[in-house]
Amino acid sequence: MNYITRFRKPSKIVPLIMFLFAGAIALLTVRNAVTEQIEVTHEVGTWSYTTKAQQHGPFTAYININDRTVAGLKQYAETNKALAVELAKTKTDARFQLTFRKPVDVPTYRAWAKTTGISYFSDVILGMVEDNGKTLTGQIGSGSSDPLPLVNLDSSLAGLKQNGHLITSVGITQVRGHADSSVLPALANDPMVFLAEVTPNAIIKELRAGGASDADIDQASIENSSPIFSLMEQLGLANFR
Repeated sequence: MNYITRFRKPSKIVPLIMFLFAGAIALLTVRNAVTEQIEVTHEVGTWSYTTKAQQHGPFTAYININDRTVAGLKQYAETNKALAVELAKTKTDARFQLTFRKPVDVPTYRAWAKTTGISYFSDVILGMVEDNGKTLTGQIGSGSSDPLPLVNLDSSLAGLKQNGHLITSVGITQVRGHADSSVLPALANDPMVFLAEVTPNAIIKELRAGGASDADIDQASIENSSPIFSLMEQLGLANFR
């Protein structure tokens, strides 16, 4: 699957009642009483996450960084490094989202990806510049061991060109996928990587302990409520190099 898309932010959550869940304070919130969709927010130190139980199908989860400053993002990165070390001991298939310190050109990214031990690439996030100087954010799906299917990239760029967008620069800003947990510490400390986000695995662990099925977990969407690289740009990329 190949496509260019825009990011979406979750709607505002209305807290109703507090309860204890897996050692974290949770806020039980009801979004729509008719469809019985329930949202639960968990505060976990430097970050929190909101899970939304669907009436039918898998759940969704949004990760929120509690402190969206340079110091806050750096602390969140350190939190993930520590979690990566703990996950490495489990030797299981782990989810991750990597955010680079700066956009990485396609050849460099593809060469780098071959050295990482990553077994499955879900998709990559692109930063693109048009000939008029405007910037676009896009997403290219892989769903395979290919770090960036070039046929998907070429098709998407051709589609933009047909719509009057002439792209002069393409850089990879983030990549999502799965890997054996043993490689996570190396990814977290890679000099090209600012943030190796492995907190989705902590979410999955709690949800599995709470009774979520493996089928729902496999299909679950877990992502940041705000794109990390956009926050880095707002705060000055030089602060993260």
